[in-house]
Amino acid sequence: MEQHITKVKERCRVCGCFLVEAREKKTRSSYICQEFAADLYTVFTINTSNDIVNTHPPCFCYRCKLVLDKCLLHVAQDQQQLTPFRSIVPFEWKPHTAVDCGICHPNPLRDKTSPPCGRPATHSPQKIIAGIRAIAPPTESLQDDHLLGSSNNPAILEQLQCPICLKILHQPLELPCRALVCTACLVEWFKVFNCSGVKCPCCFHDTPITAPQLKAAPLLIQTLLRDIVLQCQTCRKDIKACEYGTHPCNGESTKADLQTAFRVLRRLASHTPSQPITIPTGGTARTPTKTASARTIKRRCMQMQNIREVVSQEESSALLRRELDYLSTSDRQILLQEAGIVSVIGPGEALAIKAGLGMPWSKLRVLRSPKYMDDFLTSNRWLKASGVSISCEEKMRQIGRGLLGENLQGEVAPLSFCLSSGGEEIRGAPLVFMPDLNQKVIQMLDDNHSVGRLTWHNGIIPQTEVWVKLGGDKGGNTTKMNFQIVNVPTPNSIHNTCVFCCFAATDSVTNLHSALDRYRDQVKQLQGMKWREYTIKVFMCGDFEFLTRMYGLSGATGMKRYPLRSLECIKESHKQFMAAGGKRKKVKNYMNCVTEPIFDIPIDQVCLPGLHITQGIFVKIFDLLEDACHQLDLQLAYTYTEESSSSSSFTKYAEELHKLQVAKAKLAEAQDAMVTLEEAITYIVIAHGEDSEITKFLMQQAEDMRQSVEKMVDNSVIKKALCMTYMLTIITKHKQQEEIANTTKVTNKEFAAHDGPFVQGLDNALQSFGVHRQQYFGGTFVGNHIHKALQPSNVECLSSCMVEVAKAKCPALVASATREQTRFRRSLSLLGQCHQIYDQNYIDESQCNELETLIAHFMEDFRSSFPDSSIPVKMHMLEEHTVPWARKTHVGFGLLGEQGAESIHARFNSLQRTYHSVPDKVQQLVLMVKEHLLSVAPQNVAAIPPPTKRIKQ
Repeated sequence: MEQHITKVKERCRVCGCFLVEAREKKTRSSYICQEFAADLYTVFTINTSNDIVNTHPPCFCYRCKLVLDKCLLHVAQDQQQLTPFRSIVPFEWKPHTAVDCGICHPNPLRDKTSPPCGRPATHSPQKIIAGIRAIAPPTESLQDDHLLGSSNNPAILEQLQCPICLKILHQPLELPCRALVCTACLVEWFKVFNCSGVKCPCCFHDTPITAPQLKAAPLLIQTLLRDIVLQCQTCRKDIKACEYGTHPCNGESTKADLQTAFRVLRRLASHTPSQPITIPTGGTARTPTKTASARTIKRRCMQMQNIREVVSQEESSALLRRELDYLSTSDRQILLQEAGIVSVIGPGEALAIKAGLGMPWSKLRVLRSPKYMDDFLTSNRWLKASGVSISCEEKMRQIGRGLLGENLQGEVAPLSFCLSSGGEEIRGAPLVFMPDLNQKVIQMLDDNHSVGRLTWHNGIIPQTEVWVKLGGDKGGNTTKMNFQIVNVPTPNSIHNTCVFCCFAATDSVTNLHSALDRYRDQVKQLQGMKWREYTIKVFMCGDFEFLTRMYGLSGATGMKRYPLRSLECIKESHKQFMAAGGKRKKVKNYMNCVTEPIFDIPIDQVCLPGLHITQGIFVKIFDLLEDACHQLDLQLAYTYTEESSSSSSFTKYAEELHKLQVAKAKLAEAQDAMVTLEEAITYIVIAHGEDSEITKFLMQQAEDMRQSVEKMVDNSVIKKALCMTYMLTIITKHKQQEEIANTTKVTNKEFAAHDGPFVQGLDNALQSFGVHRQQYFGGTFVGNHIHKALQPSNVECLSSCMVEVAKAKCPALVASATREQTRFRRSLSLLGQCHQIYDQNYIDESQCNELETLIAHFMEDFRSSFPDSSIPVKMHMLEEHTVPWARKTHVGFGLLGEQGAESIHARFNSLQRTYHSVPDKVQQLVLMVKEHLLSVAPQNVAAIPPPTKRIKQ
């Protein structure tokens, strides 16, 4: 019996369920029945005065208290109106029996063994509808907020309103009582009753409605709804009523309005008459998110997601990304760390990072898991602290093996090397090559096609062809042979230059034949090979020296206006040369064809070295400009009187030159006096004889003057003077004897050219737009610097620097500096205009005519401005071959250039420093080539993020 009494006290007096424990201190878990005896009798007809302690519980639950408060709102009304609100049937309590006691042996279908989750469901459909109609605006006002009827009968509009949301029916359903409601409203109505015991929202019939009883609205109603045209007050557009739910200005307003209405009605139903009504309209949450329960956080997240969907017009993800952009970098980092979000770098992306940075596996291993190196123990912590995780090494190696394959071999090959004493020697050197070149070309085409990088450059390349460039160059201590796929967005890029053969020797004819003869048949097969439905066309590119070696030529023919050579013509000339004995002295008679061409690529598919043409001509003009500045510095030194503490060679030269001029003036005076004295001695000797006193006196004076002149000649000032060579005649005897002194050449000790003010001004002009000469390869320029230096503003800066220095140092030289400025500005401007045309991807016929005119003007101006200067080979190629190439192919050097082969050297130099500790030189070169091939794999190139354009301050 005691156990039975304990279980009875855990039950609700009204519904018979277990009492729910209070989740918060402010909420009561149960209420004593004696305190609400009158209210319980009024609402549930329960008389607690007759309760038995062993049979009836003393308390009732919080859920029944809510229903009790709702029903008390209508106590003043007719008692019959309370019937629909009594959704809770009072539990029938029976005395305790030992066998079938309902308390000691509960029915699982009747009793709840766990407390309900969330807010208690509201089972008052009539109260909810009445509340909606009570607080909702009138029909006209509600429609003014969203939609306005146009040319429709107001009576028809009123009949076509949903009784729940009071708006035009959307996807209407017919209830058993033949009432019409919106589908969305009915779904929310079912949610109110937890899909059990749902009563009709229109007639509140006692019989619950079920889903099978629902059916679509009659066809007449659907036709009326389709014919109704409504106007949105937000965007002022006419829309059909059936499209109301998907209209972007309205979105999910129906659902949001219903949720707001249900929340307000629940507050209205739970208040007491003696307390004021407070209706929350959002405001501040009662519980912070950090301390809220998981269910509350989930609900809040869903609410924010719904708000983003409505505000962003169903692009919530884009709006969320924008919200993160407005956060500071530190706040965003803290947010990601608190959320536990880890950026996982996949194996493919990690391999692209490794290849792009030229990082060996050992350093990547240290970065990932530095367990064995004390110097890097914190690197992995840094990555984890920043929320970054790198994929495992084995997966990266597996992807790398798939990209490289087995098409790479290394060996020690007999190659030729030049001796310092003259001659050549053959010794073993590392050689790395791909046995199957065509397989690699096809693989690169397939990979570029898979990542979507193939392009035909807006019709420049025929739609039925795929172009491939073969080229090579010697840089550092290795020679690299490479190929490039032209059908990519940046064909001359370093990321599109794939090395297929590399050897540690010069690119002499002997070495090229030793390394490339194995590819002769493969290149012939590649020319015209089919890839998918496209035909492969092979081009040859490189600088002038490399192209002459590849085609077996010793140089240019030296015969102007000679007919253009073809591949067959070169082969025939070589046969004739060999038949004549193969003597190199007579090779000019056979068009300089020393050996056979290595590859059978037609001459009309040989790309002109556009970069080297521009670079060679610019360096030629710049050297002339630098020499003109030096000549101005020499003229400036004669009048340079500026006091300076500088110890440059130019300042010392100007000081010594000034001392030399003073000494030369004194010497000229002494020579004039000595000549006059000798003439007088000659006259006196004839008149008075040699033994007279006056003759002896004059001879003594002449001897003293001779000694003073000799002292001047022996003076160290003159001996150390610069740029002075003249004959000095000294008369040593006063008697009819004239002795000519030995010719004395003063040591020429010119100053360094870079110390002159004019040359320094030229260097400052270069640095003003970010161009400088390399410290190697003869002080030439980088290709990108050539493009920058030939811009009109930079040409003006280069040519005008001499005038500015002349105005500041010596105004007398302004006229000479202006003449030099005019001729150099004209030459560089014409070269820049030519370069701008032929450096494009496509050259049309009008541009070919313009280029021909500009080249003719440039060559005419160069020959007239610099008549003593020679015409280099690259200027000859510009004059004779550029326009015919452009007219024949209409392709510029921007598409078929040799920049990729030139820029690959710096990459290999960096890789050589990375793998310098590998003792085996062949293995070292193999590792370098493998690392390079990984960096140019199309999958890794496609993973490179695009560069961010810097904003100039």
